[in-house]
Amino acid sequence: MVHVPYRGGGAAISDAVAGAAPLIVIGAGPIIPQVQGNILRAYAVSTKQRLPQLPGVPTFAELGFPQIDASQWFGIAIHAEMPKAIATRLHKEIADIVRQPAFAKLLDNLGALAASGTAEEWGANTRTGMRSPRGSAFPCSICERDTVGSRKASSGWGQKR
Repeated sequence: MVHVPYRGGGAAISDAVAGAAPLIVIGAGPIIPQVQGNILRAYAVSTKQRLPQLPGVPTFAELGFPQIDASQWFGIAIHAEMPKAIATRLHKEIADIVRQPAFAKLLDNLGALAASGTAEEWGANTRTGMRSPRGSAFPCSICERDTVGSRKASSGWGQKR
């Protein structure tokens, strides 16, 4: 297997669908419609639980690889010298947005899960994530095309649920 870096997910997905890339690793969100539309086939997710958007796709743990627990995650960071009152207000406003049903639906459409916590929890998650990818955000995928021309995808590196 040879690693070929892409400048973006769209090009990688296009190459997988066209058969130019035999295997890709990419966020699961962009391929959920292709998997649901039977354009790509998913093999596994790398999270501890299955993705609700792809309930028929097993986890790597279910396939005998329990050590695989990987996901992308995103957070908002501010300067360490930000006044405490501003940081507290910003945290409250963001947490309020994260709890809104419309935001949860948007993330669900992307195969993601909203999470919020304290700055200390986020810092601990960031430090843990630097050593071993974990968290709550966007799952990733592996896609391939077989030799007879049908397309297959594997939701591979995923969201912690």
